Amino acid sequence: MSDYGFYLERARTAAAMLSSMEATAARNPNDLSLRLNVASAQRLMAGAERSLADITRRESVDVCRYRLVPLIAEEFAVRGVARSLESFQEMFSQVHDAIIRGGRDRAGVPPERRQETTLEFGYSFSGSLGVVLVMPGQLSLFEGKFDRTLDAINQVFEIEDNDGLRDAAHKLGRAAIQKVFEWSQANSREGFEVDLKWTTPATLEKGRYIDHQQFARTAQIISQTTESESLPLRVIGTLVGINVKTKSFHFVEPDGESFRGQLDDDFPADREWTVNQEYIALMSVETTVRFATGQETKRYKLQSLK
Repeated sequence: MSDYGFYLERARTAAAMLSSMEATAARNPNDLSLRLNVASAQRLMAGAERSLADITRRESVDVCRYRLVPLIAEEFAVRGVARSLESFQEMFSQVHDAIIRGGRDRAGVPPERRQETTLEFGYSFSGSLGVVLVMPGQLSLFEGKFDRTLDAINQVFEIEDNDGLRDAAHKLGRAAIQKVFEWSQANSREGFEVDLKWTTPATLEKGRYIDHQQFARTAQIISQTTESESLPLRVIGTLVGINVKTKSFHFVEPDGESFRGQLDDDFPADREWTVNQEYIALMSVETTVRFATGQETKRYKLQSLK
């Protein structure tokens, strides 16, 4: 076992012992000997954590303390806890990938990036529900490797409007924003607040306390934000239907796509158009993307037929 593995196991053992003693003491609040045992276990835990902190610095291991604080005391649904941790992992990997390769519109992280950013369970600690997550064996890590990733996540939670979110999406990509939404929504729905403290091998501390209102606000801003792009489109096909009263049309490519939409304001609607006849259609297609889900919707406008 490596030095790091030894001290991590020592911290796990101390944390389990402290948790057991605290639970026993809580059931017997008047037992002085139990309170003394808890105090002794707390000192042992503190020593184990100091030793672990020293070895993680020497072996370039990042340590993340992730503490869930429920709005309703002591309510931790297993599904909710799992969603909070899993969506945090997915968000962290996607944002870090954006920092390295540039923003992406579709979610997905290459295998090497996923391996590089995979957090492993270290041990749990008392105080609501807290877990220590680590990235072991990263001997090639240089100081501050994840600084920009953590700073980028923090900056998204400081955004106050849709324009600010669009700016962030242009830098990080819509995929990263979608993962921030999923983490925010997971904690907002479950009524969690998160105290996130990240210690780098250089002993720099990153992270923040994100309360329930901030999670809800961030999720709301992302869910309300869209981005649209309009492009010209030239299609050869058949006019299947047209209605000048409702300003609607239906146009079909041979063995291809079917287009339904509205007539453009400049479309010559006063002319008579023959249906089931072949035309060259000039259209515009407006593609709107929802930042929360990545879902795309298209709106077609028919400008002319030739």
